[in-house]
Amino acid sequence: MIQRIQSLYLLLAAVLMGLLNFAPVYTTETGQAMYTVYLGGLTKKEPQMTDYEVLVPQPGLLAVNLILVALSIFTIFLYKNRKLQKRLSSSLMISSAAFVILLAAASNELMKLVPEYTGEGNLSWGLILPAVSIVFLLLANRGINKDEELIRSADRLR
Repeated sequence: MIQRIQSLYLLLAAVLMGLLNFAPVYTTETGQAMYTVYLGGLTKKEPQMTDYEVLVPQPGLLAVNLILVALSIFTIFLYKNRKLQKRLSSSLMISSAAFVILLAAASNELMKLVPEYTGEGNLSWGLILPAVSIVFLLLANRGINKDEELIRSADRLR
């Protein structure tokens, strides 16, 4: 029972980090266009355009996020090795927190490239997704601990 719950938490963490690939992180409008920072980089959309134009690509951020998603999914299948699963989920929490800081710093640096940028803009829901993912990783880690305690108590009863 507990194994299913921690797997669900790990899957939710992976899904949220995967959604970050499509979520805007920071947006601002100047007189000529709307600029948005995604994981893929800085995009520009002018009023007469129907599609976004990528100004500065950021493949590094995208690659780090995809690695975090893959490790979250990989951790689900380590249920037979709880010590490794626990270590990996703990390291995923720490690396996700570092990724949030890296993402905020990168979006700040990308916004400096926007012409006529006055420092005003909106943080978008893209920065919330990794934070919620960290909470799910924490809950998965607690589930792994409970599962381990349950196994130990069952071994004592034998």
